[in-house]
Amino acid sequence: MAEIKEFKNRMIKTAEVLSAQFDTVRAGRANAAVLDQIEVDYYGTPTPIRQIASISSPDARTLLIQPWDGSTLKLIEKAILTSELGINPQNDGRVIRLVFPQLTEERRKELAKQVRKYGEEAIEAYTADPDSMQFNCYFLGGVARMTIEGNTISGVDANGNEIFRHEYAPIEVENNENGFLFYQSQDAESGQFTYFAFSPDTMADTYHLEFRYAEDTAALMSWFEGAYAYWNVGAIAEDYTEEEITAAITLFVTENLSGEAE
Repeated sequence: MAEIKEFKNRMIKTAEVLSAQFDTVRAGRANAAVLDQIEVDYYGTPTPIRQIASISSPDARTLLIQPWDGSTLKLIEKAILTSELGINPQNDGRVIRLVFPQLTEERRKELAKQVRKYGEEAIEAYTADPDSMQFNCYFLGGVARMTIEGNTISGVDANGNEIFRHEYAPIEVENNENGFLFYQSQDAESGQFTYFAFSPDTMADTYHLEFRYAEDTAALMSWFEGAYAYWNVGAIAEDYTEEEITAAITLFVTENLSGEAE
């Protein structure tokens, strides 16, 4: 149990790091976190904007930066202009306004590339440091590849040997607060492949599926407790296209960064 607790703590820290990086991505809404990595040369010392000015958001697409020392106004403007933020600051002599433009298709693609870059950098960083947590996504039960065909779900190992194949039927489960769609194997003694819990999203909606599986439904109910804490499977169509992959990433960016369904 000590190892599980340590794993959870390290994963939470990993999520916090990535979340902080995602917060700095400029999407379609005003987000003060995009300024966190911009520093001002304040009397020879690189200083975060938050430490020398107040930052507010008068509306959904505007950030207002008001320095406590008026002499730093041009320094803040220069720091923003030379950063990778991509927004021209509006300086009226008292405050600086940052107006966030509507997301365009081109900007969505740029965001997708930026988020992918963060993921690649995280993998490289954690791989280089054996003492850090490297999050691996994998099937349980020795499965290397899983196939869903109609009501049949099957899985094979890395050598192509079939581990399981069962017919499944939908069932109702009490206290299903996560809204999972539960399916039960029609074969006796199906072990950890007895129950599958799918997210209600469909390929047509989100371009991917998310699901979990276990020997009993109670084990699948919690995201953060029990033997299956912090575990979920993501799946895409075998014949996926580049457009579908781009659409899936764009969906993630829109839902988790901009907060808008544009």
